Parts: sequence; C-alpha cells; structure tokens
Amino acid sequence: MGQDTSLSVEQANVGQLYGGQAAVTTFAAATGNTIPTAGIRVARVATSAASTSVSNILATGTQPGQEITVINENTTAGSSLDFAGGSATSHIIGAGTVVSGMVAARFVWDSGTTFWYRTS
Repeated sequence: MGQDTSLSVEQANVGQLYGGQAAVTTFAAATGNTIPTAGIRVARVATSAASTSVSNILATGTQPGQEITVINENTTAGSSLDFAGGSATSHIIGAGTVVSGMVAARFVWDSGTTFWYRTS
C-alpha cells in the first residue's frame, strides 16, 4: 500500500518580525523631525530639552503590515511627542496623536492607504 504525501511550505519574513531597536534619537524642540522606520521595531525618542510639545513625523513604512513601537524616553510626562494626523507628510491617522513622556505607542503601516495607524 502506498501513501500520498503532501508538503505545504510558507515563507516567513523573519526580518520584519525581529527588527532592531534604534539608538536614542535626540530631537530638538522643533517641528517636522522624522523618526526612521526602516528595519526598526522600536524607536527610542527623546527631546533635547524639556518641552510641552514636539511635532514629529514617522517615516514611510517599508513593508505592508510593518509595526513600530515609539517610546518617548523623556522623564517628564509633559514632554510629549505630537503627530499631526492624516496629512501626506505625517503618514499617521488620528488627529492629535500624542505620546507623553515615559509612554510607548505602537503603530502599524497600511501600504494601501500609505498611513500609520496607532494600535495602542
């Protein structure tokens, strides 16, 4: 008696699953700074001085469904990272997305709409 054998193989993009952690990027207290996303799963961000609001942009995603966690390493809760919502330059859906000091936020890239969506 013979047996038929079937083998199904799927390829996983492990680079996307296990991307790197970025070094701390110090932003000046100004608007329009771009946080890199290529090959980075965790972006550690801090402003160069205490500020109430620093407006930033996440760089365009590189993979459909890419995820990135942005950590605001400022020790003052009032030193927030603000992301303008829904513009072609910010790539973030959600007007007034704010990440307070000592807080992390996760975003997922939708290559169809070319926007980042906050998931936490």
